[in-house]
Amino acid sequence: NASLESHKVLSEVMRKKRIEEERRVNEKKRRREEGIVLNAEDLENLANDVTSISVKGCDDYEKETLDLSRFTKLKELKIASKCFNYVSQVRIVGLLELQTVSIGEAAFQNNAKDCKLQIQNCPSLLSMTIGNESFKSFSQLEMSGVKSLQSITMGCGCFRDANCVMRNMESLNRVTLGDLCFEKSLHTVIESGVQYEC
Repeated sequence: NASLESHKVLSEVMRKKRIEEERRVNEKKRRREEGIVLNAEDLENLANDVTSISVKGCDDYEKETLDLSRFTKLKELKIASKCFNYVSQVRIVGLLELQTVSIGEAAFQNNAKDCKLQIQNCPSLLSMTIGNESFKSFSQLEMSGVKSLQSITMGCGCFRDANCVMRNMESLNRVTLGDLCFEKSLHTVIESGVQYEC
C-alpha cells in the first residue's frame, strides 16, 4: 500500500510537470506568434513574417548588432525602456511596410565608440518616438529613404554626442527634441521642409 501510494504521488508530480512544461511551450509559441519579446531567445525565434514586434524586456541580449531587417512584413516596432544596452549598431533597413517605431526611456545605453542607429529604405514609416536618454551615447543617427515620415519625437538627453544625417524625408513636418539632444553634435544635416520644436 505504501508503495502504491508513493507511486501515485510520483505520477501526480510527473503529470503536473508535464502540464507546466506544455504551458511554457504554448506560452512561448503564443508570444512568438504575436511578436512579444521577453528575452533574447524570443527575439531569435520570431518568424520573419511577423507584422508587430513588442519588446518588453531583453536584458540577456548581448550581441553588438541588432539587425531587424529580416522582418520584411513588420508594420509596428515597440521597444520598452532599458532594453538592448549591449547593442552598439542598430539596423532598420528595407522594411517596406514599417509604419511606426516607438522606443522607451534609457534604452540602448552602450557608450562604445561609433555606436550607430541606421534607418533606411522604410518608405511607409510615419512616426518615430524615442524616450528620455535612449541612445544617449550613440555617435551617429542616419536616416534616409523614409519618404512618408511625418514626425520625430525625442525625449531629453537622446543622442547627446551624435552626428545626425537625415535625407530624402519629403513628408517630415515636425521634429520635437527634448533638452540636451544632439548637444555636442558636430555635423547635422536634415533635408526636408521641417518645423523644429525644442
